[in-house]
Amino acid sequence: MQVYAYSATERGIRERNASNIAVERANRLAAQRAAFEAELAERERIVKIRAEAVERAQAYARELKAAGFRYRPTIADIERKAIRVFGITKAELHSNRRHRRVSFARQFVMYWAVRLTPLSLPQIGRLMGGRDHTTCMHGSSVYPQKRELMGRFLKPVR
Repeated sequence: MQVYAYSATERGIRERNASNIAVERANRLAAQRAAFEAELAERERIVKIRAEAVERAQAYARELKAAGFRYRPTIADIERKAIRVFGITKAELHSNRRHRRVSFARQFVMYWAVRLTPLSLPQIGRLMGGRDHTTCMHGSSVYPQKRELMGRFLKPVR
């Protein structure tokens, strides 16, 4: 029969290392707390920077408005809005898919691009994935009709 010292048994090793484990756990928690506090401080700094940027942008917009300048969105701005509102991707917007949701978003972009940008119908068609100008004419004329069925009356296109 072999006799082992208590310090060599699993229980003895655990008791001997219990203090080391507690110290390691405390160090890990302290590191996590420090990382969390650093992340919170970074988020607060970003919020402050964004608030300052918004204030500067609003002041600049007031100056431009007072000077007589008018904001004109680009077709990229209109596409970003459509992507966010309709929950589709830019690839879907420019694709050949004929799914109702995608085609309605496409018609949305075409209507507002015709209304708000100085681009011609062929230019809008090219930017919308190589479409013909007649597709843009159709999309920009059908969109107000569809919105009318939803209870929203829009001006006709130019």
